[in-house]
Amino acid sequence: MKQTRFDLKGDIAWCPGCGNFLLLQLLKDTLDELDVDPTNIVISSGIGQAAKMPQYVNTSFFNACMEELFLWQRQFHSPILSCW
Repeated sequence: MKQTRFDLKGDIAWCPGCGNFLLLQLLKDTLDELDVDPTNIVISSGIGQAAKMPQYVNTSFFNACMEELFLWQRQFHSPILSCW
C-alpha cells in the first residue's frame, strides 16, 4: 500500500480480508491527494467496528451516536476545520 501522511502505526482490529481496509486506504489516499493539513481535519463516525475507521487515520476524530454527531458538527464547524 502507498504510504501517506495520514498513516498511523499500530494494529487494526478488523478481520483479515475485511472490505474496511480498502475503504480506509481510499480515505487516506483521498485526504493526501486533497493536500489537507491533518491538524485541520476531524473525522466523525457512529459506533461499531466499521466506525473505528477514524481511529486509524492521523487526524482528530469523534465517535458518537448519529444525533450527537450532527449536533457536534454544527456547533464546531469553522472555516478552518474540515469535518468528514
